[in-house]
Amino acid sequence: MQFDIRGAPLVFRDVSTNAFLESAFQIRWSALTPECVAPAIDIALERAQANLAAIIALEPGALTYENTFLALENATEELNRAWGKVTAGDFF
Repeated sequence: MQFDIRGAPLVFRDVSTNAFLESAFQIRWSALTPECVAPAIDIALERAQANLAAIIALEPGALTYENTFLALENATEELNRAWGKVTAGDFF
């Protein structure tokens, strides 16, 4: 079993089982439970950080609009979507 930075078990590591990480337009509100919040945000943060690291690692000669500005705009999309569901559901 894996644990998050607070020592809580990461029960919902799979995107398909964590409604906060789903990208579907229709939100499954009943599946948005408090115990899913921390794992989803941890995963989204990890992925956003990896996306940003990929942009930073680009060679200057290989820079384009798509792999810099557009990639930067999309780098945190999953995190924004997950956090938007947290704040919409008022889980705190």
